[in-house]
Amino acid sequence: MTGLLRCFNSSTICNFYPLCRWNNGLPSKIENAKELYPEMANILLGDANRVGRKERLTLANGILLNIPFEDSELESTFFENKSKFTLDIYSLFAKKEVRNAAFDDRENGYWQAFYIVEPVDPESVSLDKKIEIKLDGLTYIRPELSDLARGQFVVLKLNNKYYGPLSLKEDALKRLYVAPLTSSENRGIVDCFEERLDAPVSPIFKVEGINVLVNLKMIFTNPLLVRKTTVDMVSDEALVKEFIRKIPRANGTPEVISRWMLDNLNNGFFDSGSVITKQRALRLLKYLQLNLPESRQIEQIVEMISSAMSSAAKRKPELFEEIYKRVITDQDVLKSLPAHKLIMEDLKELEDKREDLQRQISELEHRKKDKEREAANKRRKSELEKEIELLESRLEDLKEIKDIRKARDDERGELVRIRKEVRLANEELAQVKKEREDFDTQLEGFNKKINETVRTVADLAFDGQVTAKIMAAANRWNDERNTEATRNRVNFLKQIKKSSLTGRALNDELIKRLSRFRKYDPNEFSNMFVCIAQNFLTVFSGTPGSGKTSMCNLIAVNLGLNSIAKEQEVTALWNEQRELANRYVPVSVEKGWTSKRDLIGYYNPLTRRFESQDLHRIECFRQLDAECGVGFQELPYFILLDEANLSPMEYYFADFMNICDVRDSFSYISLGNNMSFKIPDTLRFLATINNDHTTENLSPRLIDRAWIITLPDTDSVTEHSSSEMYEATDFEPINWQNFLATFGKTSSVNLSGSVTELLQTAKSMFNNLGVQVSPRTQFSMANFIQTSSALMKSGDGQSSEQLSLDYAIAQKLLPTINGVGEGYKEQLNELQYWLSDTKLTKSAGILEQIISQGESRMDYFGYF
Repeated sequence: MTGLLRCFNSSTICNFYPLCRWNNGLPSKIENAKELYPEMANILLGDANRVGRKERLTLANGILLNIPFEDSELESTFFENKSKFTLDIYSLFAKKEVRNAAFDDRENGYWQAFYIVEPVDPESVSLDKKIEIKLDGLTYIRPELSDLARGQFVVLKLNNKYYGPLSLKEDALKRLYVAPLTSSENRGIVDCFEERLDAPVSPIFKVEGINVLVNLKMIFTNPLLVRKTTVDMVSDEALVKEFIRKIPRANGTPEVISRWMLDNLNNGFFDSGSVITKQRALRLLKYLQLNLPESRQIEQIVEMISSAMSSAAKRKPELFEEIYKRVITDQDVLKSLPAHKLIMEDLKELEDKREDLQRQISELEHRKKDKEREAANKRRKSELEKEIELLESRLEDLKEIKDIRKARDDERGELVRIRKEVRLANEELAQVKKEREDFDTQLEGFNKKINETVRTVADLAFDGQVTAKIMAAANRWNDERNTEATRNRVNFLKQIKKSSLTGRALNDELIKRLSRFRKYDPNEFSNMFVCIAQNFLTVFSGTPGSGKTSMCNLIAVNLGLNSIAKEQEVTALWNEQRELANRYVPVSVEKGWTSKRDLIGYYNPLTRRFESQDLHRIECFRQLDAECGVGFQELPYFILLDEANLSPMEYYFADFMNICDVRDSFSYISLGNNMSFKIPDTLRFLATINNDHTTENLSPRLIDRAWIITLPDTDSVTEHSSSEMYEATDFEPINWQNFLATFGKTSSVNLSGSVTELLQTAKSMFNNLGVQVSPRTQFSMANFIQTSSALMKSGDGQSSEQLSLDYAIAQKLLPTINGVGEGYKEQLNELQYWLSDTKLTKSAGILEQIISQGESRMDYFGYF
């Protein structure tokens, strides 16, 4: 991947901004960087302060880097620069995989990358001089880019060709330029490349939209996709000038010059590559043949200039100036003088420099005038501000005088009004005194009647029938009030927004949410959803600390059951008890529970009110009863029985076992004194159980009505507090009907013949173990396979129906195993062989553990 580097704090803190990705040597722009790498489309390079001094030179601000990594290698972080991901740059340096994109010489996987600049005046560009250029459309560096672009390597775009790489420079006026020709002997040679017409993709594209880049243009080149050439930018005049500087003091005939060139072509100026060397030699010979005067004149001019320079340096400095004046004024000599063009070129260059300096002086004078005008404007502004301040002060004085006069007039009118009010008040006071006397008379009469009423009530207080009627009336009033409040809550629940997801989209979204907290196989999550949708009771089994309770809490939170309390209207509807609006009730089961009184509560005949250990439990059933009455079934209600087998579930859960199969208009539970609640299909029970000596066994009757899920093994399970999950998630509640349509039972079951045959074989083998597979269990397994096979992803040679059958046997049939003896063990071994042969690996693995544990328990074999 290629990206831009921003460095802070002496390169100890570095941010990498990805620009493009490379696949099989071809580029792909990263259009959605801010979505992939929030919040600022960057990645923090971790451990940058650990890299060596040599490697740290690579971490220069604004440089373009090639770094090989996959998004899966990124780690989450919450650094102060708002990067959400970090990359271990220290390890990548250790593997020598970090390269400067401008000099990456690897043939495959990466291209070289540079900034693109363009000449200010393309028509007058001369590549043997410095070239004023534009970066990002400007001749200077934007302030926000000054720490990025200065000193970087760029390429010059001219006539659809790219020259460079060249170093970006600034002159004294902060104008940008590049100098293709260097001061070394090997000067005048510039690398150039252009697109190949037969290249599979264009090697050039523009990167924009990155917050720190504004709209800088980038070029990415690959030797396989561009045509590279080397261009000689030295003019004929410059070539001759260099030649004259090196030519020996001898007779300069073409023959002598040619021999000298052949002997001296290995000097630094001419030895720039075999092709350039030959080209320069041929150009020089041709130029000399056309322009060389007679050898006698060459010798005379050389001797004259040499004598003049020696004399000027020793004793007569004005001699050289005199000779120079005569030479340039003698037209005949100029016509035959080979250096004429060079002198004119020098004069022109000096004239260009003079014009350039004059232009700089003019610009400085304009700036000076602008500064003077700005200073004068500031002085004038200061004077005007003082005048305005003085005028405002006078205006305030005038306003104050006006206010004083108005206040005086108002006070006169107020005095008249007050006198009138005093007169009226005196009249009202007289009337009040009279009314007070009348009131005292009436009060005395009322007191007599009250005393008589109190005596009458005291006589009736000990009458049981009267007391009962008063309490009954109070309870009726309280029930009517509760009924009205519940009806208003149902209307509110109908209006809140619910998730519209359904089908595979719902399955994938719920898996994505839960995967943030648990690193399970996606099939495990789909299995939980199907079990909850199709069964009134779903049991989570396992050893203490395996994450059963937190898994149930996570399911409720990610289904949006705890998000309702965040709605603004909840406070008024639930009488300041916002948590009662949530549709998830965790219940901690205690040792010694014997009936539904311990789970829900009971009706107190003395107070004639229902009493419960937890107000949320009874409010749950009141709410469900009201929703059932109006046919509202869009939101589920989950009740968690935590540590459910601390007491026998058949005792306190008995009333609910009767409605496990079907919830309709006839499904209800009775709480005494003609008090009952209807149970709709939106209610689901989750239970967690432990398998140790402190707990009770589950009866076959309960196992026949529930599905037993054993959580998969994982390296670590992190518990999340309720407050942490409340703050971390804020999901819309799911629509229960959409949930049932995705994970619930189907109207008809159509399994393949092979799976139907496997089901019958499994039934027969469990019959041999003394387990009678009931029609309820068979129907439940078939529905599970029908639904889950469309959602789970199969592998390892299993079909989707085989995978679902594997889960069904593991969760519905294996929990019924309970026996002793060598014969029972042989039956289990036969079952284990069959499960392995049919590739039902999950069930085979669980059964193998059961057999292994049974052998260590004196041949007692059991699931729990």
